[in-house]
Amino acid sequence: MRLADVKVCRIILSVGVASKLPPVAGLHDDAAQRYFRPFMSYSFRLAEASDAIACAQIILDWGEETPWMTTMDDSEPMAAFWRDMFTTSSAWVALKNQSVVGFCVRKDDNISALYVASTARHAGVGKKLLDLAKKDREWITVWAYERNTEARKFYRREGCVEISRETEHYEDGVSLVDVEHRWTRST
Repeated sequence: MRLADVKVCRIILSVGVASKLPPVAGLHDDAAQRYFRPFMSYSFRLAEASDAIACAQIILDWGEETPWMTTMDDSEPMAAFWRDMFTTSSAWVALKNQSVVGFCVRKDDNISALYVASTARHAGVGKKLLDLAKKDREWITVWAYERNTEARKFYRREGCVEISRETEHYEDGVSLVDVEHRWTRST
């Protein structure tokens, strides 16, 4: 993709009319899809109890694609946990075509979860969910496993700094280092 094409994409995205415009000359469909995807086909709302099953599935899918992750709960106990969290915490979901593709849960100043389905990653969904969680806070804390380099890179890019580490030991013998990150609102 040429620099001129990238500038056109940015202009179209900022105006929010990409779906109404004819194809840009020299801009291939796969490139257009990649650059027009952010925020244009996603919506965000408060999480509802009925979203819990889809959110649990996002986590289970992430666990399946993450070879170093420990064994996870089955879908129903995990969904029950998130259903409860949605009623006692601030929680948001990202939707594409009315299907949940990401979610974020914040209890007080601590993010309990921020997960995005693999089909919606690198499209601004995680950033938007994190921004919703930051909106009325002076600071927030979020944990990410040391081995989850993509998540840690994302949090650093979003202004979070590492403040501590803990090692978690699981029943299946897996030990994982969990890294605490803190974001503080600029004054």
